[in-house]
Amino acid sequence: MSKKMLFSLLGCLVLALIWLHANPVQSSSRGFPAREANGSWTLASQGMYGGVVQTLAVSPNFAGDQTLFAGTEGGGVYKSVNGGAVWTASSSTLPNASIKALAISPGFATDKTIFAGASDALHYGVHKSTDGGATWSRMSNGLGTNSIKALAISPNYASDQTIFAGTALGGGVFKSVDGGASWQAVNSGLVNLNILTLAISPNYASDKTLFVGTGQGLYRSTDAGASWTQVGPGFSSAIVTALAVSPDYASDKTVFAGASTGRIYKSTDGGATWNDVSGTIAGNYPYAIGITPTYAADHTVFALTGVGMYKSTDGGATWSVVLVTNTATISQSIAFSPNYSADHTIFVGMFGHGVYRSTDGGNAWQQVKQGMTNVTIRALVRSPNFTSDSTLFAAGRFGGVYRSTDAGRTWLEKNAGIPNRDIWAMAISPAYAADHTLFVGSDRGGVFKSSNAGDAWQAVNTGLSDKRVFALEISPNFVADKTLFAGTFTGKMFKSTNAGASWSDISAALPGSRIQVIRSSPNFASDQTLFIATMGGGVYKSTSAGASWQAVNNGLTDMNIYDLAISPNFAGDHTLMAATFGGIFKSTDAGASWTKLTTGSAPAYATVAVFSPTYASDATVYVASSFVYRSTDGGNTWQQLDIAPWRGTYVLDLAPLPGSPQALLAAVQSLGVWSYGGTSATATPTPPSAMTATPTPTPTAGVNPTHTPTPTPTYTPTLTPTLTSTTATPTPYPCWELVQNGDFEAGEWAPWGKDGLVAPGPGRNSLTAAQFVGDNDAHGELWQRVVLPEVTDSAMLRFWWRAESASEQPGDGMEVILQYGDEQFDKLLVLPAQEPLFTWRPEELDLRAYAGRRVDLTFLAHTDHAIPSLFLLDDVSLEVCGAYRLYLPRTER
Repeated sequence: MSKKMLFSLLGCLVLALIWLHANPVQSSSRGFPAREANGSWTLASQGMYGGVVQTLAVSPNFAGDQTLFAGTEGGGVYKSVNGGAVWTASSSTLPNASIKALAISPGFATDKTIFAGASDALHYGVHKSTDGGATWSRMSNGLGTNSIKALAISPNYASDQTIFAGTALGGGVFKSVDGGASWQAVNSGLVNLNILTLAISPNYASDKTLFVGTGQGLYRSTDAGASWTQVGPGFSSAIVTALAVSPDYASDKTVFAGASTGRIYKSTDGGATWNDVSGTIAGNYPYAIGITPTYAADHTVFALTGVGMYKSTDGGATWSVVLVTNTATISQSIAFSPNYSADHTIFVGMFGHGVYRSTDGGNAWQQVKQGMTNVTIRALVRSPNFTSDSTLFAAGRFGGVYRSTDAGRTWLEKNAGIPNRDIWAMAISPAYAADHTLFVGSDRGGVFKSSNAGDAWQAVNTGLSDKRVFALEISPNFVADKTLFAGTFTGKMFKSTNAGASWSDISAALPGSRIQVIRSSPNFASDQTLFIATMGGGVYKSTSAGASWQAVNNGLTDMNIYDLAISPNFAGDHTLMAATFGGIFKSTDAGASWTKLTTGSAPAYATVAVFSPTYASDATVYVASSFVYRSTDGGNTWQQLDIAPWRGTYVLDLAPLPGSPQALLAAVQSLGVWSYGGTSATATPTPPSAMTATPTPTPTAGVNPTHTPTPTPTYTPTLTPTLTSTTATPTPYPCWELVQNGDFEAGEWAPWGKDGLVAPGPGRNSLTAAQFVGDNDAHGELWQRVVLPEVTDSAMLRFWWRAESASEQPGDGMEVILQYGDEQFDKLLVLPAQEPLFTWRPEELDLRAYAGRRVDLTFLAHTDHAIPSLFLLDDVSLEVCGAYRLYLPRTER
């Protein structure tokens, strides 16, 4: 091409871009709501502390720096610099990640290096921080997109830069000898490549020894991972879930291993032979094993199981319980202070309750979770007198009940009397101002009642034959009729007419499907109308207060109802909303018929549906899935409420707050409560560094069956419960549709694959879609190169997908991948074949992090060698709002 032709082409491109700036392309959202420009989401979980802690790492210089890290489910990494008293998020570049493994450098005092292994589809792989957790970088060269389950770092890391990673879904073991910059698989001899745990010899520099627990047996390497040999003939086929190597391994050759069979094994010859030392632990799933740094002198070892922590002071010969837990507070990880001989400090990561700490070798325990906000809240309840008392309640899995009296800015835990804090439902008395009555439904604990605003609870389960209570509803006429309803996981319905003192079964004619929610008519006193939403059976209605039921599913194409909302003006408008993964349905005839909302950019699926308290006048309704949407015309048109900061997880409940049309709270899976437009905390969540917790007294007989409450901070945040609104700000840049032929009617997509996987298929609207034909052991991809503006206000990737498969294993799936640079890949999403089957489902991803980059947007389908699967892809859209910058495309792949 001549220079004249080149400059002519450049001139045309520049003119075209100038014209596009003056006349922005009207991007097609293909059925997705536009994003509302006003308002933003703010974390509102101050005081709502806890969450699932999956792994712990203590600084080698703990005696001096008091630093430790916690890897959480959905909350990334948390860090404490005062021995666990207060925690802060250490995950600015690891948002919302599920961290299964941590490995801290032996030279952390000087190199500030720590590694984190992520297991979620968005963050997968190994991440490294060299500034003490302030920032993180993914280290995936050679590691691919593997989910990380275990990490082990060399005791001589300063000189050999060696670290090992165990992958969870069949990738096996990977090794890096350059501090994580590159990785190579080291699987020679491993029969099973599902790695659950790794342990490295403290004398690795000389003996090169490692142990790895897999989905089928225990393996040992004595050549730095170059080859592996199976050891432990007594449990060669068992799933090995826990490992611990003695700190004096060079002399005592001691190793402990735990298997999913509920057995603990010990070897004193480096793994050549093993003895079953389960004793009283037998039958309990071992989550972790910990050997004290002073094992040579005290012979002390701990085992964490589903029922608590066991301690042995004779090398495993006998065991005693030192921390009693239950299914809602499972101990998941253990870490010791390197200065254990002096401070006797142990940390335990809990399932739902943050971290527990002992400073006397495990005899007494104290909950230390201040600042951890990755709790899972399933129910948000507003006081009937909210405008005057500013009171809210939140209840969730493993965290129990929280109360706020300042419109959600701060929260206090209110669990006295609830032993099992796995809460799924909550109901508040309509006369709460006078009677202060609440009820909660728990998994396996039944129903609990409080008559003092949550300060104390008592079980009310007489006649309740099924205690897996997943739904509760209180009569609007509760003061007079004392009526309460409970729905269970197994599909049973119960009714109480004496405020919970006793229950009767009213399940006749119900399908036996899990009851998700119960909704009563606002005029229940006169119309006796009740609705229930089930998983699999659709919606049922009673006009006799539960005495009889009838299915009301005319027009519903999805019988899995995640939520059901009833209009506050039901007597006049007879309106209901049902949220399903198959769409949002509306009824205006009290459930007699349903219409799927498909116009006005209606969201394609939802997990929550809620009416505004003033729906009669404002016609406002909210629905949510991974994002939150609002309609101000009864569901005819919709707008998304800003970009959700919790990408990759779901909203579990919504609570519109009176006083402002923008005031809204959202309960987000594994990420606490967020506020939109009206409520946000203004005080810092971290108290003064001098804050100390009151130590827990040592219990009698060395057993502590009751957890010590969280210590009260010695500071008081200054907060104002006044609701505020946010002024709308228009999007400052034009919007563009970057994807060409997103409906797959023409070209633009580059195929690559095996066995002719990519072919035309039936689309969502009887048009063409991309079809990934799932032959056995095959893969194929479609990709398109796009350039994101350098200044980007929003960048939303949206698409629809469908799976058709008989596979029940995780080996088949479709992945969404971005390639940028030469060898850099980010796997954004993994869509499994198992569900939802044979239904179109939308997905949304925020790509603002890639602003200013040229990326290859890739959809990759793959199948294993067992059962074939088929994937369909349609209506792909990448809508970007921002200031465009000219790039010349690179044509080579």
